[in-house]
Amino acid sequence: MPFRGATHRWPPSTISSHAVHFEPNGPIGIPTTTQPTTHITKPRVTMPEQPTPSPIDPAALANLQTIAGGDPGFVAEIVQMFSEDTPPHLDELDNAAAAGDATRLAKVAHGLKGSASNFGAAYFRTLTERIEHLARTGDLAAAPAAIADLRTEYARVITALAIAVPKS
Repeated sequence: MPFRGATHRWPPSTISSHAVHFEPNGPIGIPTTTQPTTHITKPRVTMPEQPTPSPIDPAALANLQTIAGGDPGFVAEIVQMFSEDTPPHLDELDNAAAAGDATRLAKVAHGLKGSASNFGAAYFRTLTERIEHLARTGDLAAAPAAIADLRTEYARVITALAIAVPKS
């Protein structure tokens, strides 16, 4: 018998107003009905902010190449400066957060934000802005976790830059 023919015996209100489930301790495979369901609550899923697929923007690197007049050594030198200068600044962020120095924390984060912009490291920039905001609002308790996130993103940026910009 086709499905439509089999379901004509039950009024639509009976089918849609009762939920069918199986009793875990009851006979296997015997459905039972419960009271009519008024609504179904969907679970709320909050996704954390995710980094972009590529931590750097190829257009930003192309712009640096244009500024350099096509000299690949120029871009490689900027990448080297970023890779050497950033770790001490990350340490400085840690120290400022530990000392409760919100002014220093904001200043160092702001400087890193500018460096990240050179490479189009958008998520790195977002993380520095978050640290800057935490410092300006005095929420230093959240700073260590934000700095840890920034360190993780820094590693992603350096890896991507190593691939995209060959050393000269």
